[in-house]
Amino acid sequence: MKLSNEVLVSSISVLSKLNQLELPVKVAFILAKNIKEVDKSLESYNETRKKLLIQYAEKDENNMPKSDDAGNIIFKEDCHEKWVQDIQELLDLKVNLKIETIPTHDLFKAEISISPSELEKIQFMIKD
Repeated sequence: MKLSNEVLVSSISVLSKLNQLELPVKVAFILAKNIKEVDKSLESYNETRKKLLIQYAEKDENNMPKSDDAGNIIFKEDCHEKWVQDIQELLDLKVNLKIETIPTHDLFKAEISISPSELEKIQFMIKD
C-alpha cells in the first residue's frame, strides 16, 4: 500500500491510543503489525526531517537547532520558506508499506470509543 508521510505522521497519535486499549486478539495482532510497519517507515522520515532542521535552523553552542522560549525552532535568515517547501515535499512523498486491513466488523466488536476525526486518520487500515 502506498501512503504519504503526511498520512503516516497524522496516524501516529491514533495508533498510539489504540495500542493502549484492550482489543480482540485479531484486531490487536493486526494493529501491532501495522504499528511496526508505520514506525519503521517513519524512522527514515524523522531522520530526514532532523537533517533539514540542522540545515536550516540557527545553531546553539552545542551545534543543535536553536528554539525560542515557546519551543519553536529559530531558522537562519531567509531559510524559513525553504524549510516549509522541503518539509512539505517530504510529507508528500509516498512510501510503500505492508499494511494489513482490519475488517470493520472486527473493529465494531472491539467496543472502543474513537472520534470520527481519529477514525479518518487510520482509514487506510480499515476494510469495509
